Amino acid sequence: RRRGELDGPEEVHVILLDVRSQRVKPVTMLGPAQLAWLATRLAASTASWRVIVSPVSWNPTAKPGDAWGWALGEREAILSILPPQTVFASADLHCGGAIDVRDGVPELCIPHTNLLTGDSGTVGTWSHGYVSGVGNPGYGLVVATATSLTLSAHAPDGTVRLTLTVP
Repeated sequence: RRRGELDGPEEVHVILLDVRSQRVKPVTMLGPAQLAWLATRLAASTASWRVIVSPVSWNPTAKPGDAWGWALGEREAILSILPPQTVFASADLHCGGAIDVRDGVPELCIPHTNLLTGDSGTVGTWSHGYVSGVGNPGYGLVVATATSLTLSAHAPDGTVRLTLTVP
């Protein structure tokens, strides 16, 4: 498991988090070195948009024992360093897609691709919709321009289930 970044168009800076290898409940998901690295990368970013990819839900009401809900202190620390126009893309709910805006930060929970079972644990509350994972595989899409970013959850045939455009 590694943290990292992806090169993309100048409009988007993608940051990948490792929330497993340094996890120490109830203190940290990232560990001090990765948190410092994240702060440095966010401060240096010149992109119009930042997409932080978290393998677990950023929404603190979802899976509180296995996601950011139990690391609220560290979550608050991250909120304090997030520049404007930062969004989260997350997973691990085994859902058909979910979108939330909490503390001013949009999040897309990406649908599972091929699970035979449904939702994984407490799904929490999602301000812009939640689709059960039972029989609902799919994919997520993030489309960015210099002036807006759209998060969407799709069925395998491309049908849009949920969408949110952030100006």
